[in-house]
Amino acid sequence: AKAKGTGNGWALSILAQTAKYALGLTGTLFSGYSTSIFWIMHRMAPEVRRDFGFHEETRWARKFGLMKMSYYVDEPGKVQEDGSYTAGKQYFNRATERPGILPGIIGYALPRIVFASLQDVGLPLPKYSEEIIRLEMSAAQAEQYHDKADGAQYKPPISTSLYGWALEELKEKHNRGALSVWLNTALNRVDAMFRDETVTFNRRVSGKGKYAERVREEVMYLPAVEQNAPKDIWLANRCMSELSEGRKTLVFVRQTGKRDIQPHLKELLEAKGLRVGILKPSVSPRRRAGWITKHADKFDVLITNARLIKVGLNLRMFNTAIFYENEWSLAILWQAMKRIYRPGSPKPVRVLFPVYADTLEEYALDLVGKKMKAASLFYGDEVTSALTEEDDSDFLTEMVRSILKDEKIEKVDSIFATENMMTASPMGSPTAASPGIVPDMTMAEWLAEHGISDSRKVHRSRRRRRSSRVAENQIALLPL
Repeated sequence: AKAKGTGNGWALSILAQTAKYALGLTGTLFSGYSTSIFWIMHRMAPEVRRDFGFHEETRWARKFGLMKMSYYVDEPGKVQEDGSYTAGKQYFNRATERPGILPGIIGYALPRIVFASLQDVGLPLPKYSEEIIRLEMSAAQAEQYHDKADGAQYKPPISTSLYGWALEELKEKHNRGALSVWLNTALNRVDAMFRDETVTFNRRVSGKGKYAERVREEVMYLPAVEQNAPKDIWLANRCMSELSEGRKTLVFVRQTGKRDIQPHLKELLEAKGLRVGILKPSVSPRRRAGWITKHADKFDVLITNARLIKVGLNLRMFNTAIFYENEWSLAILWQAMKRIYRPGSPKPVRVLFPVYADTLEEYALDLVGKKMKAASLFYGDEVTSALTEEDDSDFLTEMVRSILKDEKIEKVDSIFATENMMTASPMGSPTAASPGIVPDMTMAEWLAEHGISDSRKVHRSRRRRRSSRVAENQIALLPL
C-alpha cells in the first residue's frame, strides 16, 4: 500500500478518503528512503495532499531526503577529491535518491504516527542467544587466500596478491574497478575454495559509462584446495547437534547467483544424514510462506539467501539461524533474524555467525558489529528504527576506505545481543528499558504502596517535586 501505482495503494486511497477514520499498520515505516513514506502519507494525511501533488515525490525527496546527482566529465583524472571539476565540460546523467531522511519530515509524521514495538504489545518472546565463532583456515586455504586471493594483511602488499595488483592499477591507471575485483574475490573466495576459479577483469579500452568498450582479461587462476573446509565441517556438526535437540536450522548464504554455493552445502549436509532444502528465488514472494510451511516437515535444514525472507514471513518452525555468509546490511541481518525470533516461538532462539579468522569476512563482520553498537548507544535496546537498508556499495566502499587507511576494527562478541538493562528512574532512560506496569495493581494500591493515602498528599507531593533537584544522571526537560 505504500507503493505509487499498486492496486493495494489505490484501494487505500479510496478507503481512506471515504471512511471517517483510517488506521494504518506497518512493520517497517522507513526503508531508509524519504519516498518510502510519501505515498502512504499522501493517501492518509490531508496536509501532505495539500502541500504536494501525487507525482511530486522528487520534490518531497529534495526537501526531506538525500539526492545523488551523477555527471560524466571529459577528463576524470582531473577531478579533485572534493568533487570539484574545472578542466572541461561536465554532462548531467541522472538524479537518484539515496538512503537518508532529514528531521523536517517530523512536521508531517509526528501528529499522525505512533511507534510501538513487540515489547510494548506485551507478547511472549522467546529467549535469545547469539555467538560469533571464529574459525581457523586450513593451511592450504590460508596459503592461497593470503598470498593470492587477498593479500591486504601484508604491509607493503606483495605484487603476487590481488590487493597488490589492485593498488598498482589504482596508482598507475587510476582504475578503481580493480579494487572491486580484489574486494569481491577476497570476500567470496574464502567460502568457495572447493572449486576452481579464474579471476577476470573487464578493462575499459575506450568510451565512457555504459557506452564504454571493455575487454575481459584474466588476472589470476585459483585452483580448488579444500573440499571439506573447517567451516563446512563445523556447519555439518552444528546442524547435527541442533537436530539432536529437536531444533531445525536456517542457513543463510550470500553466494546464490552465478557463484551459487548452496548445492555444495546441501551435498555436504546430506552426507551427514540431514534432510536439506533450498529456498530459491524462483519461488515468488507471495508463495514463499506457503512453500516453507508445506515443506518444513521434510527439512532439518533450510538453506537460503537472507534477502528472500527478510520481511513478512513467520518461521517459528526453525529455532536456530546460522549466517554461513554474512549480509552487509544491518537491516537485512535484523529482518532475517526476526523471522525466527517471533512471539510464541516454542523454543529459545539461537543466532550464530561463523567466520574465518584474519580474513576480510571477519573484518566486515566486526565493522557491522561496530555500526550496530553505535546504533544501540543512540537508540537503546530497540534499534529497528535505526536500521536502514543501505546499498551493498555503500558498506563495501566504507570498508575499502578503512582498509586503505589501515584502520583497526575492534573485534566484537555479538551483533544484536545486548545486556537486558532496566532503569528504576521515573524519568526513564535513553538506553535502558523501563519496568512494566503490574496489570492487577489499582491506583489506590499504588498510592498505598508509595505512602500516599489522599488527594491532599498527592498535591503536596507534586509541589515538593517541582522544587526538588533533578535526580543524579538524569536530564531535566523543563527549566527548574
